[in-house]
Amino acid sequence: MLVHLPGLNKETAKETPVYELFKAGKVFEKGLGTLVREAAVGVATPDEVDAFLKSPNLSLRGADDWLATLRAVPSDRLTLLLESVGRDNVVLELVAGSQRFASELPDAGEQLLTFLGKELGLTPAWRAYRLRDAPLNAPNAATLVASWLMAVEFVHDLREAPVTPELQPLAKLGPVAAECRKLVARLRDQNPDTYEQFEHEFQAQLEQERKSHGAQALGSIDTFRFEEAAMRKAAIASLQSSDWELADGIATDRTPEQCFWVKRSPALGRTWELLRRAAQLGKALAGSHHALKGCTSLDEAAERYAKRLAAIDRQHRELEQRAHALLASDLEDYDALLQVRSVVRQAYRDWANAVNRAFHDLCVAQGVLPDRSLRQRAIYEDIVHPMLLPGSKVAYLMVDTTSA
Repeated sequence: MLVHLPGLNKETAKETPVYELFKAGKVFEKGLGTLVREAAVGVATPDEVDAFLKSPNLSLRGADDWLATLRAVPSDRLTLLLESVGRDNVVLELVAGSQRFASELPDAGEQLLTFLGKELGLTPAWRAYRLRDAPLNAPNAATLVASWLMAVEFVHDLREAPVTPELQPLAKLGPVAAECRKLVARLRDQNPDTYEQFEHEFQAQLEQERKSHGAQALGSIDTFRFEEAAMRKAAIASLQSSDWELADGIATDRTPEQCFWVKRSPALGRTWELLRRAAQLGKALAGSHHALKGCTSLDEAAERYAKRLAAIDRQHRELEQRAHALLASDLEDYDALLQVRSVVRQAYRDWANAVNRAFHDLCVAQGVLPDRSLRQRAIYEDIVHPMLLPGSKVAYLMVDTTSA
């Protein structure tokens, strides 16, 4: 049973006779305007929805009647074809260069724009921005759709408002924005070459965006190549100034699994791996400078090292090994990466010196020998030697588990 409580919320429902049902069931609390926008995807354009929501005496019944009227409007041949194929397939086929709709264009361009407006929120203003007076043939339709999807993702991932006037309305696109973002992700996965081609063409038109947003304003998804370049520059600068937290936050999102451009470029993959390892080591060093503070015995110091500090030593060794394997002059940021390695090396040396000084002071205060159970000589005398007395053959192996 569905119970509609218009005008009520979780608090005001407590004052009504239906509160018992309210508590017993599952609550879906959603404004009528939001509900209409979601229901109108594929039926009305965002502008049509805005106009309807401004009408007086707005009600759920009125919204149902309005949507039913729109659905009852007879469709032309192309619209019927588009609806039968479905939004996702229409978009992906258009962008991939399918000829299914080519014969209908540019003559039926307005019907295609109407369909895209209802399904994606694409507007005539966007057509004017991207195509100007060019006819809406199949290649231009692909350009129009691909750039729209990229722009929607870019705007909704951005942490501040876009500066390009044509991009600003996209921030208020509504529920269709989520569908656009899913589609552009599918385009990247299924047609990476096509995506890169359209991105290269569109990026040239976004000079204002490239110049106006710092790395702190860019989101976690690098829709455009210039975003990855800006974030890489910021990560390097953060590491050079020992801002490990900021660098780690940037580098975490730039893996081949999460960043299209890193996946497409082995050189970028090498660069970001080094930046990520450097940031992680720097964070570990900064958080453990006083790891031996308060130790009262060598046994306690050894336990702390085994549980926490040995992993940091291992991180340092692995970074040096990977730097030796990956760092070469063919990388775009080669000189900057050398500086990053020097900064991290110095940070590690400072950390190691601090730990060693703390251990030295403990040895001075407590003596240089730990408990008998931690001495190699004692292990032999207490465990190995008794096994040799009967004349048994014994293999005695020492394993450094901290490097496993």
